Amino acid sequence: MPDSPKKAYTSLPRPVNTPGEKHRARRLPILPVVTVLSDALHRIGTIRLTGTHALVPLHRAGDARIELAEVADWFALADPSGAARPTVTVSAPPSAGLAARAAEIREAALERTYRHMKVKPLKPAETTTSGLARPLAGVVQAEGLRQALAFRCDVREWSTDVAAWTTEVFADSIRAVTGLSGPILITVSSEV
Repeated sequence: MPDSPKKAYTSLPRPVNTPGEKHRARRLPILPVVTVLSDALHRIGTIRLTGTHALVPLHRAGDARIELAEVADWFALADPSGAARPTVTVSAPPSAGLAARAAEIREAALERTYRHMKVKPLKPAETTTSGLARPLAGVVQAEGLRQALAFRCDVREWSTDVAAWTTEVFADSIRAVTGLSGPILITVSSEV
């Protein structure tokens, strides 16, 4: 991948279900996965994160409000001189009707960040994710997904942690507002 802007990819196996046992749906491991990828890439050399793609299995996502509340104040402590304005896009099956629920999803995202992130809706058709290659991984799984939502966020820094946090915020907001259970593709990118 020498000329490709895409430098890393990973996927997770499905968790094993034990018959007869009821389990609480867990928080998706987005932050740990992004951290592992970042650590591996830093061992190879210097990288500049332009964004992330996450094919999110909402049917596996548990309620992450408590965990998101616990980390919201952490991101608020960042030095504001590193402020960034990442773009978030969400692709889903057209039947999901996400565009009609954009205002509710935005409000849910603001609640999950305790307003430590500003979220402004954008027109999906006019939104680009500059500096970010189209997702290579998950092409088959993402077949039929169409860009349905776009937002511009104001955050106090741009980092792999912020990209993961933003992904989790929008995944949990969409899960809670819509009850959608299929996969969605969340892209978080920044020109910083």
